[in-house]
Amino acid sequence: MKAFGVTIAALVLWAGMAAAQNITVGVTVAGTAGPWEWVNGGLNTAYPYTPAGSGSGDPGSPAAPSLISATNGFRFSVGDNLTISYVSGLVSYGGNGSPHVVANGDTNTLANGTTYDGGFPSNYMSPYPIYTAELVGTFAGSSGQIVGTPFAIGDLGTFTVPTGATQLQLGVNDNWYGDNSGSWTIQVTGPAVPEPTRTALVLIGLGSFGLTIRRCRRSVVR
Repeated sequence: MKAFGVTIAALVLWAGMAAAQNITVGVTVAGTAGPWEWVNGGLNTAYPYTPAGSGSGDPGSPAAPSLISATNGFRFSVGDNLTISYVSGLVSYGGNGSPHVVANGDTNTLANGTTYDGGFPSNYMSPYPIYTAELVGTFAGSSGQIVGTPFAIGDLGTFTVPTGATQLQLGVNDNWYGDNSGSWTIQVTGPAVPEPTRTALVLIGLGSFGLTIRRCRRSVVR
């Protein structure tokens, strides 16, 4: 029976390790993408930036953010950590003459609490400094409603999933998106959704093993 207990413990440990494996996915973040959407009197009204949000199709409005969710194979459980890292690509944030930058943004142009032309997403983030055209993001619920506090990412950062979050939203820190261009390839690493088939097989195996042991004991008693 001691060997049986050791076997059970080993199988349970193996199942836990299988469920805890990480997954890494690449996502494209367009230079025109904002980190969240907002609508006057509706979605994320408390987090306005740029001339967007009226639904009028203003040319400065951002495109929808890039999303990471369970659809990409990620588990979104409170306390999970997601690591976000820049891989490649350049973004230009101001038409002709604007620098083409990596995910750290234009480190010569601060965007710390700036309200010019409707303001930047970084108005709701800390700590500073945060730069123009830096990679920024937020966790959100299924409707796109912000959960927790938006954050700056730059080239690399690790962030903890807050209560109520079902997706990660990524975009560019800017106050006018109509003249932006380019894109970044961003890599996100975090806990994978457990494989139900593998877990089920382990549990079935444990159940069958236990049933066999019981039958053997009954046979011996008789």
